[in-house]
Amino acid sequence: MSVENQVVIFLSFVIAGMLGGICFDFFRALRKNFDTIDLVVYIEDLIFWFLLLLVTLVTAYIVSDGEIRVYMLFSMVLGGVIYFLIFSKIFYKVFSLFFRYIESIGRNFLKLFRRTNHETKTQNT
Repeated sequence: MSVENQVVIFLSFVIAGMLGGICFDFFRALRKNFDTIDLVVYIEDLIFWFLLLLVTLVTAYIVSDGEIRVYMLFSMVLGGVIYFLIFSKIFYKVFSLFFRYIESIGRNFLKLFRRTNHETKTQNT
């Protein structure tokens, strides 16, 4: 394997680590904005780890024919650290705003539905 190829693999796994951080912040913002029962939290954790495994395996398959070496895992951790130091606050705020917006749409829809349902009941009596 050439040095150039190893640099490409290293940088690809750094990016994969950053994608793992984005997934983590997505689920962190989801939990912060919506109260969920423990079972849902466990399912979210499984989904997160499955996505992280998928990112790792797809990256390994694409850039190194499925080979996984120790430096690849270290570069993935490095990507996660870089993400959390530089980008995490931004992505977390964006995800939180997105979930608050979705929540407000849901609340407004429920208010509209309840109002329409209440008006229909009063008209029938």
